[in-house]
Amino acid sequence: MTRITKKQLPHHYAASRVLRSRKGLVTFSILVAVSLIGFFTHTKNNDVSSTNSGKSEEDIGGDFEQIIPHIGEVMPLSWQADRNLVTPNAYRVSLPPELLRAMKEYCDTNGLTELARHYILSEENNISPGGEEYLTLKDGLLWYAQRPAKKWKSDMHWISPANEETHEAYLKLINENGFLSVLNYIGDKLGLDSLVAYHLTFIVVSHCERGFLHHDTTGTDGKVFNVIIPMEMVDGSPPELIITKFDDDHVKGRLKYQTNVAVLIGDDARHATSE
Repeated sequence: MTRITKKQLPHHYAASRVLRSRKGLVTFSILVAVSLIGFFTHTKNNDVSSTNSGKSEEDIGGDFEQIIPHIGEVMPLSWQADRNLVTPNAYRVSLPPELLRAMKEYCDTNGLTELARHYILSEENNISPGGEEYLTLKDGLLWYAQRPAKKWKSDMHWISPANEETHEAYLKLINENGFLSVLNYIGDKLGLDSLVAYHLTFIVVSHCERGFLHHDTTGTDGKVFNVIIPMEMVDGSPPELIITKFDDDHVKGRLKYQTNVAVLIGDDARHATSE
């Protein structure tokens, strides 16, 4: 891989494109976040009555209902104890298996999996908190890697497309392997006319000393979501994500990531990496 200094490329690229129109041992986690902007044409539906309709699954830990949704079903996040809504803008949706297979193959082939291991498996290779770098991977495409500030108290790294060419190549991959159908499910559930994927990120983390509680968006009227797709998870690990009750940050629940199930995080959905 080739490293490029910030002076050579001063700005991180975040492209926009309409993707939907109506009609050895793993000791770290790799997640994919796809940021979406939606456009409403009618009222969204937050009914949680569908949470019993998915496939059953053994207890995997955590505090939320984690029945696997049917293909095409978008489930609002609800508490396991009483099935009440956790927060108005958090959902779970099933993914086609071919999507995860294609993303893993893509990362293995272009060197992104190798890069993730490089950053995480040795503290000497960590980017400094608040730091960044640009890299050209094996496929000749340019990527942007950064590490959040010290307040995150983790070794989390974000790896994102650094220019339009990389952004479009990755969009094409996920689009051709079932993500377009997932966007249609989301659009149908939330009453959207169209969706724009405006940012793509691989998230890599192996440990967290203290989760930084935050929300990604606010004040968008439920039009912006991050879609979190688990790619690699540590076998036997405890739940990886904390999400709080929408009107009380002191009421926290733990969510366990599941293979081929994405988590949607929207307006004022307060969350943090588990410790």
